[in-house]
Amino acid sequence: MPHPDADLYPEANGLAKTLIDKHCESQPLKLYAGWFCPFDLRVWAVLEEKEIPYQYIEVNPYHKFKYLLNLNPRGLVPTLQYEDKPLYESTVVCKFLEDAYPNHGLKLLPEDP
Repeated sequence: MPHPDADLYPEANGLAKTLIDKHCESQPLKLYAGWFCPFDLRVWAVLEEKEIPYQYIEVNPYHKFKYLLNLNPRGLVPTLQYEDKPLYESTVVCKFLEDAYPNHGLKLLPEDP
């Protein structure tokens, strides 16, 4: 039996759609995400605030495709593909982006914890 939410929000609309369309061109950094997922939005906000170029690839978390499962065997979003390596778990990805792109946009974390 399919998940009851499997067909909710199949495509972004409004401002989310505008932002997705802005990031549809191929880039070395790829974000696999579901536009309505709060964990994805955490990573999305960091990418936007730091002005890091990325390609957005829409994933319905209830209908996972094989390529995502090859990157992340759990099939969860967000999954970030960096230099052909996957990173996942939104807090880990956000920290990674801060460390990997220190000269992009705002510094979002303090240097002294």
